[in-house]
Amino acid sequence: MLLATLLGCLLLGIVNANIIASRSVANINQVFIACSGNATFDFGAGIPITQKYVLTVASLIRGFNNWNVGYGSSQIARLTYIQSSNGFIHPNYEATNENHNIGVLVLDTLLPASLITSLSFPQFDVSIPRVYQEGTIVGFGITEATDKPSPSPSWKSVYPSVVSDDSCQKQFQNVNLISTFCAHDSHSESKKVCEGDRGSALAISHRGVWVLAGLTSTVSKTCAQNEITSFVRVETYVPWIKSVTGLL
Repeated sequence: MLLATLLGCLLLGIVNANIIASRSVANINQVFIACSGNATFDFGAGIPITQKYVLTVASLIRGFNNWNVGYGSSQIARLTYIQSSNGFIHPNYEATNENHNIGVLVLDTLLPASLITSLSFPQFDVSIPRVYQEGTIVGFGITEATDKPSPSPSWKSVYPSVVSDDSCQKQFQNVNLISTFCAHDSHSESKKVCEGDRGSALAISHRGVWVLAGLTSTVSKTCAQNEITSFVRVETYVPWIKSVTGLL
């Protein structure tokens, strides 16, 4: 059974997922990460940036030692798998407060070229994202606080809007606002960013370009309506990402 297999360490994914058919034409080749090592288990997400490298959060790399990569479907039971056995985390990563929470998984086998993200790195004359910009997340995270700690059988979409730095600091007192921003979808009927969504890419449309603005960093374990989510500000780390992946 697939869910039993996930008690090992899996990295699952979506290929060419049209994340908001009615609101966008962006294609995000999102991946979902579930991993184990040293008698621990966790899961989250990431995004392929080359055929060999997957961008994700450091908290899904540190403490684990093996990952399998699944791709090819928006349904978890139809994924195809390859392996990863190595990764990098940012040298300034602080596990206590999740500052600089970014890392790169190195795949043992190349992904199909069609899986590489169509999102652009944020390299504009203004900082991305800006307050009140709406973004899109898609992933296999749990959908309710009562769910077991296992992936959703199919991907879901969330549409949070960026909140002010003051609001971010109220919930995450030790947040580094240079490298982190926060967002929240306050609509009562919206899905929430929950456990299992860490590492999910936040895509934002800016001046006609779909941008990889953030990676989901600190999430709610209760899927609470009033809780905001913190995100790694990808813009801060573009030079580091390029240096470790050879994209210079």
